Amino acid sequence: MMLLQKATRITAFRTSTRSLGKLLRLFSFNCQSLWRPVFPFLAFSILTCVQVYAQRMDTISGPYYTTKDSLQYKMEAGGEKWIRGSRNEDFQVFLKYKRPAEHAGQVSYYGDATLYWLNGVGEIELAAAGITQQNADSFIYHVTANDSAELVSWTRPQEFRSVKGLTFAYLGKFQVGGKLIKLEIYKAGNYRGRSVSIFNSLYLPAAQLRSVVINHNNQYLFRPYKQHHIPSNKQFHFDRTKWEKGKLQFNWSDSINHLAVEMEPTIQDDMYNVYLKRSVAGRTDTVYVSNAWEKSYYSPRPFLRINSSFFNHPGQYEILVIPEAPEQFKRNTTAQTIPIPFEVIASETTMFSLQQVMMVLGIVLLGGSLLFAYYLKLHRNRLTHAAQQQEIARLQLTSVRAQLNPHFMYNALAGIQNLINKNEISSANLYLSQFARITRNVLDEQKTEFVSITEEIKMLHDYLQMEQMRFSFQYEIDSHDNIDSTNTEIPAMLLQPFVENAVKHGIAPMRQGGRIGISLGKAGQNILVLIRDNGTGFNSAHQFVGKGLKLSKKRIELFNSFHKETPICLEVSSGVKGTLVSITLKNWL
Repeated sequence: MMLLQKATRITAFRTSTRSLGKLLRLFSFNCQSLWRPVFPFLAFSILTCVQVYAQRMDTISGPYYTTKDSLQYKMEAGGEKWIRGSRNEDFQVFLKYKRPAEHAGQVSYYGDATLYWLNGVGEIELAAAGITQQNADSFIYHVTANDSAELVSWTRPQEFRSVKGLTFAYLGKFQVGGKLIKLEIYKAGNYRGRSVSIFNSLYLPAAQLRSVVINHNNQYLFRPYKQHHIPSNKQFHFDRTKWEKGKLQFNWSDSINHLAVEMEPTIQDDMYNVYLKRSVAGRTDTVYVSNAWEKSYYSPRPFLRINSSFFNHPGQYEILVIPEAPEQFKRNTTAQTIPIPFEVIASETTMFSLQQVMMVLGIVLLGGSLLFAYYLKLHRNRLTHAAQQQEIARLQLTSVRAQLNPHFMYNALAGIQNLINKNEISSANLYLSQFARITRNVLDEQKTEFVSITEEIKMLHDYLQMEQMRFSFQYEIDSHDNIDSTNTEIPAMLLQPFVENAVKHGIAPMRQGGRIGISLGKAGQNILVLIRDNGTGFNSAHQFVGKGLKLSKKRIELFNSFHKETPICLEVSSGVKGTLVSITLKNWL
C-alpha cells in the first residue's frame, strides 16, 4: 500500500513478464542441441522468479482485480484519472489530484478510518460512485479541515457527473496543501457502516502540551537502602512555567516509576513521536521513546509514559515531542519540535544506610529465633503434659476394669454359696463349672482391651445360663445380620456389668416371670446395644444401682477421654415397667 495509482504500471509490468516468458520458451526450443536439456530449466527458473516478484508487487501496492462492470473499473477507465479510495457495501470513495514531480503516497488504516498521506498535493477532488440522483436522499456526508473548520456541513449529495455511462456523486474540490481534510459519508440507518477518509498533505502542527507528571511507586520497600527522596504523594505535577522556561529539576529516587507527558487530543495522535536527549557523564545521545499515546477513563487528553530506566542517572535531559510524517516524506517537512528540558539531581542522603538495614535485619532474625525457640519449648511442654494425662487416664481405666473382675467373682461365689446352703449340690457343681469357664475367659481377656462381639456374646450366654440356676427368668440375645460380629471388636467386659445389674436388681426380686432382652445392631456408622429387663426398676435420674454399674460408667468416661474420635454414649432409663440401657459406640464401623 505504498503508492497510489500504480495500476497502469503494474499491469504493464505483468504484461511484459508474460511476453518475456513466451520469448524465453521460444528461444529455448531453437537453441543448439547441446543446451536443449539445460536451457529450458534455466528459462523456467528465471520466469518463475520474475512472476513471483511481480505478484509480490501486486500484493503490496497493486489494485484489486475487478470486472468491467464494477464501479472501480468504470471510474478508473473513464479517462478522468479517478483513484480508488475506501470501499463500502453501498458505495466507493474516489479521489483525484495533480501529482507533483516527486510524488509519493501512503495508505493505511487509522482506527475506523482510511488514512491517505499525500506529499505536497495542493488540491483534491472527491467523489462517491454508487450514489446517484435516485438514491441520493439516503446518503449524507461531511467535510472538515484540520479537525476545526467545517468545509461542508452534513448534507446530501447534490452534484452528479458521469463517465462512460456511470453516474456518480461529485462531493467537491478542496485545498489540502499543508492541511488535513476529513470526509465522513454514510447511508441513513447504517451509521456503523460509514466511510471515514482522512487526507493529510503534510499537516504537522506542533503538539500542545498540557502537563508533565512524575509517578512514584512502592519499589523502595524492596530496596530501602538505595532510596533517596521519597515523596508523600504518588504523583507530582510540575508547574507549567517551570518546564516551559527550562527550569524543571528533581532529585532521583528508585521509587520513580515513570514520567508522563500529556497533550491536547488530535486526529492523528500517533504522528507525534517522543524522543529523549540525554547528557550524562560527558556523553550525549538521543533515544526514541514511543508514539503510543494512551487515554484514561477520567480524561480525554492522550498521555505518554517515559519509563524511569531512560533517565535513571543524574544529568541533563530533554524530552522532544516531534510530529513526523512517513519516512519518505520527512525530507519535505519542517516539523515543529516541542522541547521539555529537565535535570535529574543526585541526592547524597538516603533513608537508610546499608549498615542500618543489616543491623535491623539481624535484630529481627534474632528476635524471631528466640520467639520460635520459646514456641517450640511451649509446644513440647503441652505435648508432654497431654501424654501424661493420657497415661493417667489409661492407668485409671485399667484400674477400673481390674475392679470389675473381683466384683463379678464375688457375686458368682455368693451364688454358689446360696446353692450349697439350699443343698442343691448338682446345681452348685454345674454352676461352679460354668463359673470356672467364665473366670478363665475373664483372665484371658485381661491381656487385651478389645474382644469380638462373638466372644462377648458367648460370655454373656455362659453368665446368663449360670444365673438361670439361681433365678427363674428367660433371656434372648439378638445380633443383627447387618453387623459383622466375628470381625467387629468392642471393649472387653463392656456389656456384662449391665446384664449382671439387670439380673441382680431387676429380675431377682420378681421370683418368676422375669425376662431379659439383649440386641446388637448397626445404626449408620455406629453400633447400638440395647439391654432390657422387665424388673421393678429404679430412679435412674438420681443414682446408678450397684457398684458394677458405677464402675462401668466411670470406665466409659475414662475411655472417652482418650478415644475422642470413637466415643461411647450411655443412656439408662428405668421405671416400674423395667429398665432400658442404651449403649452407642459412635463411628465404630
